Amino acid sequence: MKSPFYYQGHHTKIAFDVKKHLNSLEDSFPTSINTPRALGDTYEDILRDDFRNLLGNWCKNYSNDFARRAMADIAFTDVNGFYSMIDVKTHNENTNFNMPNLTSVERLTSRSLKSLF
Repeated sequence: MKSPFYYQGHHTKIAFDVKKHLNSLEDSFPTSINTPRALGDTYEDILRDDFRNLLGNWCKNYSNDFARRAMADIAFTDVNGFYSMIDVKTHNENTNFNMPNLTSVERLTSRSLKSLF
């Protein structure tokens, strides 16, 4: 069975809702947030607290309690029993040079499997 959350496109609506939610908070950020890293950390903290509500009825179980070096920031089990791990990343669309977050398949699979047990 394939996850309806992803294969029927529901994740796209959630992604839109996340962007809309974060953009609505932009004016309330403290002026002391003046580096891309600090802003990214702020977005991550906000999403740890707010993502469950943005998932709505899709969320059966939710976790945002991961070690600092863990690949996942958020994880949830959807109503169909599919487990998803999310690593929050930001991207400044106003820049010409960006460095993507690359993760090896070996690291991804070994860390993902360890977190399940």
